[in-house]
Amino acid sequence: MAAHLLRWFPLLPTALVAAACSIPTTAAPPPAVGRAVAGQLHASAADPGAPTDPLGNPFGPPGPPAPLLGTPWVVVTVLNARGGDHDPALAQVRPTLTITPGGAVFGNAGCNRLTGDARIDPVGPAEDHTARIVFRTATTSRWCGSAVLALEEEVLRALRGPVEAVTGPGTLTLRNLAEHTGLTLRAE
Repeated sequence: MAAHLLRWFPLLPTALVAAACSIPTTAAPPPAVGRAVAGQLHASAADPGAPTDPLGNPFGPPGPPAPLLGTPWVVVTVLNARGGDHDPALAQVRPTLTITPGGAVFGNAGCNRLTGDARIDPVGPAEDHTARIVFRTATTSRWCGSAVLALEEEVLRALRGPVEAVTGPGTLTLRNLAEHTGLTLRAE
């Protein structure tokens, strides 16, 4: 059975396959795997070493959606027609966005400071956590490297025109259907 599991799930650590099949093994699982199997691994947003999903959110039971207004958001993925891109420039710069309860917008587009306002209209029932937002933004005019400026243009393009916003536990997804782009952001 172990060979069958390894053939279908080649990325499973051998120790986990052996444990699932009750086969004795001398290889100990990595500490995090052992703690997770024993139920001792807990994630916390305050724990920078905690395991996370591809968006940087801690694993664990989903909580209530983060509030759209007043939450500082950090861009983790640029969405485009191909799906989501984890742009390497995101590791260098951290585009941010905050919408105040009064509708003011501020943050960093990648290289330049971002400021403006947003008109927010809820879409559907409140439990859907969906809104339509029209941003009016301006940026400063600093020069940065071409990769950072290209990322900044993608961020700004996602904020042009009407944008659909959906909040989830620690996440905000902005989709600009007219521009075929969007952003996935993580609450900071």
